[in-house]
Amino acid sequence: MKIKLTCLGVGRGSSYVIRGIPSSSFVISIDDTPFLLVDCGAGVALQYIKHFGTKIPQYIYLTHNHLDHTGDFTSALFEFYKWSNQPVNACGHSDVLSLIKKHRLHELYASGVDVDSMVNWKSQNQSNEIELTSNVKLKVFKSQHTYLCYGFNLTIKGKNIVSYTGDSGFNQEIYDNISTSQIAVVDGRKTGTFEHASFDQIEHHASKHPNIDFYIIHYEKEKRSFPISNVKYMQEGLEIKLY
Repeated sequence: MKIKLTCLGVGRGSSYVIRGIPSSSFVISIDDTPFLLVDCGAGVALQYIKHFGTKIPQYIYLTHNHLDHTGDFTSALFEFYKWSNQPVNACGHSDVLSLIKKHRLHELYASGVDVDSMVNWKSQNQSNEIELTSNVKLKVFKSQHTYLCYGFNLTIKGKNIVSYTGDSGFNQEIYDNISTSQIAVVDGRKTGTFEHASFDQIEHHASKHPNIDFYIIHYEKEKRSFPISNVKYMQEGLEIKLY
């Protein structure tokens, strides 16, 4: 089994609308087939097609209902369904999915489209796990964000392969959680806030976990040099071998 992560973008907020920088998103592929598309914000659908053509991701995970995380979801859902004539599998925390159904997909429901035949919704069980296959699971956790947002740990055959904070400020419990993973993808900015971790906070935490690579996303164009090798920037088009 070959598992690979492909970064589609590192934008934030209105990055794509104002500056043409694709929103933060990445794809987990298994044996060269797109398995999990993580977030589908503004500009992501075009990036997905650029990298994967008309191959449909087996699952789409949505962290929260902000433009830079779900802005392209409605259009992508419609196109994916049209290409495959099969329902699209969308997953996330049940509270997040409720918001997306009500607000993001309102235009489809209002147009009379049978949305429920186009998408299969998959949310967490009582253990906060979303079982994608018998060997692949997402363990969701609440991010530190003012808007409802959930990150995840992706496990394959019981091994934590990659974690993602979603939009989240630095929270010790969250960062200890993701530090059990092989790769941790984290929200980072030059200046930290309650909602977004700072580069300094990420670097300080990563220095205590030298065997884990921390990849920063959502930074748009802000960059700095890190003195430790396990803190890195995600970049559009970057491919990371996970397994």
